Amino acid sequence: MLLRLFPEENSLVLDPNSDEPQIPPDNASSSYFSGARNFTVNQPTMIEKMQTNIYTGKTVFEALLPFCSIGAMADSSARDPPPRCHPKTRQSVRERLLIWPRSKQNNWKMKWLHGSPGVGKSAVAQTFAEDCQAGRCLGGAFFFSRLKGFDKPLQVIPTLAYQLAVNLPGYKAILGQLLADDPVVLQKAIHIQFRKLIVEPLSTMTSKNSSSVQWPCVMILDGLDECEGESAQCEIIEMISEVTRLRSDLPLLWLICSRSEYHLKMTFSQADFMINCGQEELFIDHETRADVDRYLRDGFQKIRAKYRDVITSESWPDEHSILRVQHIASGLFILASSALEYVQDPGHANPEGQLRSLLLFFQGTNCLASNPLTALDLLYTHILSAIPDNLLPIILQILYVYIRAHCSPLGRCISPEVMVVLAAHRKNPCEVEMESREYFELTMGKICKFLRLDENTAYNSLRKLHSVIRIPTPEKFQRERLRVHHLSFLDFLQHPVRSGKFYLSQALPQVIECSLFWCAGTLTRPVTVRRQCTEFHGKDNVLELCFRPWSMCRLLGTRIPTTLSHRLYEFPYNLLPGMEGAAVRFANWLYDLDSPMPNNFLRTQPYYEADLKLLDYLWAVTDPLESLDPASFPIDVTRRAKYPFRCESIYFLLGHGSKSCLVYVSFETRWWCEGILNLGPQPTMFRGKCMTYQDVDWEEARRRGDTYQASVGSAVGPLVAE
Repeated sequence: MLLRLFPEENSLVLDPNSDEPQIPPDNASSSYFSGARNFTVNQPTMIEKMQTNIYTGKTVFEALLPFCSIGAMADSSARDPPPRCHPKTRQSVRERLLIWPRSKQNNWKMKWLHGSPGVGKSAVAQTFAEDCQAGRCLGGAFFFSRLKGFDKPLQVIPTLAYQLAVNLPGYKAILGQLLADDPVVLQKAIHIQFRKLIVEPLSTMTSKNSSSVQWPCVMILDGLDECEGESAQCEIIEMISEVTRLRSDLPLLWLICSRSEYHLKMTFSQADFMINCGQEELFIDHETRADVDRYLRDGFQKIRAKYRDVITSESWPDEHSILRVQHIASGLFILASSALEYVQDPGHANPEGQLRSLLLFFQGTNCLASNPLTALDLLYTHILSAIPDNLLPIILQILYVYIRAHCSPLGRCISPEVMVVLAAHRKNPCEVEMESREYFELTMGKICKFLRLDENTAYNSLRKLHSVIRIPTPEKFQRERLRVHHLSFLDFLQHPVRSGKFYLSQALPQVIECSLFWCAGTLTRPVTVRRQCTEFHGKDNVLELCFRPWSMCRLLGTRIPTTLSHRLYEFPYNLLPGMEGAAVRFANWLYDLDSPMPNNFLRTQPYYEADLKLLDYLWAVTDPLESLDPASFPIDVTRRAKYPFRCESIYFLLGHGSKSCLVYVSFETRWWCEGILNLGPQPTMFRGKCMTYQDVDWEEARRRGDTYQASVGSAVGPLVAE
């Protein structure tokens, strides 16, 4: 029996008398021939020693995996099929990139490949990664994507380290020891991770002249502009540049691909940081136009082969049609790709008719080379114009929820007010956060339930959008989510000038109504949080609070539909745990409406009998010496207290009758905060404490005179019961 496998510190030892592997003692010899002398080994086969690391019972890969974004790797199934350069396209930039790692004298340890949206940066990066992988010089790659959730900066370094451990056995051994010595390094700041997981292990290998680092290792970061946070994007550039400048002996070559965003240009060009890197800009030039032409011709041939039983003309497509599409594309790969997707749309299955429709739409247009997105906007407009008028509102609602959930931080967190409700029900917030991850992956089934749409109606509405959105098949429609082919489509929808009548915010009133509907339904049910989560379409009732309808209302302007006005008026504000810090701005928005809400909906003086109880509640829980005044609208959100350690507080009432609540706003010298008081059984957060109306010792409060009625005396006029 083999008793010792590559004995090293922390390596495994198999004891013949035990079934469990053991760690050898510190004084155990690490030599395979300890004490041996005067011997010869004939025709040896030398194998580089690899250490089997133990990291709290895990392998190196198991330790890294929870902190990695596996889907962001070049060969991930989550990106399959990835964008690649069409054969014989982008040859000049691809040749320059291929020569780069082979060059004996690399002038640049870092390159920035940038260009406008849709010019094929990701395709070049993917093709280069596959070429490097075939040549065994790829260290690692990270393809950022906001849409797919591959945008977390803290996942970048662990993902690259994982790939380096796969490709460099010597690096894996050093990394295992490092993780054993410092198990929490994967939870440290990104620049600490970079130094500990990338720079120091490779420096150790370089100092030992390891055979596995003689050739440069190429590291690729694609779509850096989609990384979460501009500061994180700049930090990644700066730390890589600093290492390439100060440690030029490290065998790493960095390719960073991104859009030509202003903050990235400034970071790469700032003189005081001395960023020293090469730049490759993907222009729309003659070569690019020729590449797009080749791509279009090959694409039409594939469509012809796919629909050979449908296409009647033997010469389809004719040369004139191809030239017209080439002229419209103007060298923009994403536009050419969208045109081909439109022609072969499976929802129509009529390439000849689709091509004729496309050419008629573009007839007479003048596509400017300086602004190729003009033609892209026209294409998106044409695609959306095929949608019947009765279905367009449904599509805009679906896309609005999709964008807000997947492309906004509001769709990725649980609001503090939700946590108050959870605490009141003695529900562990961490447990709920884990459970809510399933919800935040908004599938089409969940979107339909939130919008109260029939799934068949939703699917039929989206059928005309296969050229811009990957729509789940009918059998997978409920459990899968939409996939937009390119972010430029979402950018188009969110720009009022570019999208025109397809402007996405037209769906905002309906989305707010749905949000208020589910929120009201949840709050009015006197059941536990877990039961609420299952009764309102399964865990998805958190949606209305995370979407923050109070914040969204301010996007509507000063005119709102009658149905939304009614929904706002009837909402049970007396049960709200909070308004996500948006109560003041929501009140200012109500004040500015062209048609004010009826019956003193927003007020500062008691109008209903319930208002007196709310004001007594406020007087009972605040300091008698505190400055407390009714609000004056519009409320100045820039207001601050004049003196340190002294709050200046205001209040106003919201709602009607017994459904009202009181909003309390406290201004301090540097900030302001707000809270809500209501008469319902649900606790509210007031100055860091959860409390209810029933918690107040009213007998003691009346004895001390800490009530509103005691302070104003007979100034209170007749009140409305409801």
